Amino acid sequence: MPEAVKIYAIEKSFRAVDMVTESIITTFQDDFNKYGTKADRHRLIKLFQKIPSVIGRKFKYSTIDPHERSKDLKSALFLLNNARVITTIFHSSGNGLPLGAEKNEKAFKIIFLDTGLLSKLSGLDILAINQTDDVITINNGALCEQFVGQHLLYVKEWYQKPELYYWMREKKNSSAEIDYLITYKNKIIPVEVKAGKTGRLKSLQLFFSEKPSDLGLRFNTGMPSLYEGTTSLPGKKSVAFRLVSLPLYLVGQTGRLLGEVGL
Repeated sequence: MPEAVKIYAIEKSFRAVDMVTESIITTFQDDFNKYGTKADRHRLIKLFQKIPSVIGRKFKYSTIDPHERSKDLKSALFLLNNARVITTIFHSSGNGLPLGAEKNEKAFKIIFLDTGLLSKLSGLDILAINQTDDVITINNGALCEQFVGQHLLYVKEWYQKPELYYWMREKKNSSAEIDYLITYKNKIIPVEVKAGKTGRLKSLQLFFSEKPSDLGLRFNTGMPSLYEGTTSLPGKKSVAFRLVSLPLYLVGQTGRLLGEVGL
């Protein structure tokens, strides 16, 4: 957040940044008093505090509170989404454009307003994050998925409505998930956030073999690279694809770099 950046520029102190983010989190929760009845406020606070545990996963109301009715928690989710405290990322079948035409409103993930605030809400110390050797594994990778998703929301032109989707297939012995789906110049681009620099990328290969897409993005801790190959899945026809791998810090340059590979 701007105030946290400003205070660090002045004081060069992570403790000062921590005080700012703590103040912002407290202000958010205090503002819930404006949103309705005592029960509404209670659900908003409960949902708000549970956000770190659901980032990067298919949202289930029972995860928030198994004793609450889904209908009641859905209202709290709607309020936080409208206030842009969270953003709902719906599942899309990804068969064509627009992605929203095939969205499933019963299957969704959420991302938070800001990565720094999510770290604070998760109880993560910013100094410890800076000193870790493998940032992508922190909080089971949820922090990096949040970071990438927060930037991909705005990969399109500034005047276009921000939107982001994901894809999954839930079949016995054949489940698969793509972290995000974006569109760029009328192309569907599957996006993965991965801890490793290599791997089979089964979900991406499955997506390429079934959907009208031949270019994917992977964000990890490796060097930028462009891989050209073919899928190799049992029982599936091999198709050619390209995979652009980028380090996490380049996610803000996604649009420009996609243009440089021919889109």
